[in-house]
Amino acid sequence: MHPLILKVVRIADLSSPTAGPFVHRITISAAATVKELRKEIHALFNVPDTPFRVWSVTEVPEDAPYEVSKLKEDNPNPKLWRDTDDLLEHEYVESGDCFAVEFQKDGQWPSNTVPQNHAPVQLFGTGRDFFGKMEAGSLGSRMDDGKPATATSSKTSLWKSNTPTSSKRSQEPGTLGLGNM
Repeated sequence: MHPLILKVVRIADLSSPTAGPFVHRITISAAATVKELRKEIHALFNVPDTPFRVWSVTEVPEDAPYEVSKLKEDNPNPKLWRDTDDLLEHEYVESGDCFAVEFQKDGQWPSNTVPQNHAPVQLFGTGRDFFGKMEAGSLGSRMDDGKPATATSSKTSLWKSNTPTSSKRSQEPGTLGLGNM
């Protein structure tokens, strides 16, 4: 009933200038197969008998060529669409989704020749984040004078008491967790 309207862009070949509209829109049924989607995308471009690949991308620029470097930079793990008989609705394709198509040139895929110039970003262990501060002991493991808490200290840390407790209060059944009331 509601056809999908998808955005399709060709990955630019940097050796030849790209002209014309950069983004194409296709209308296809959600009950179509992935194989039919690939066939529709291939028909947009006049490149017969050339191997091609179709990728899911997060967004495409409307007014500039889609460069191969953007495929890896903007999409850390892009999905490669292969010829299958799976329905688009079962693959969770929605209207407005974007696809990039690349054509093989001289036996090479443009996306395989992208140099990786950026190093991965370290997420943890810098010492300035929450876990680094926890490791350094800034939360509940130091005393007021900045020295580490010891077993002989009578001060309690955030995690457990360092002083021995001789008497334990017994709780009535059914009141567990209601001690603050």
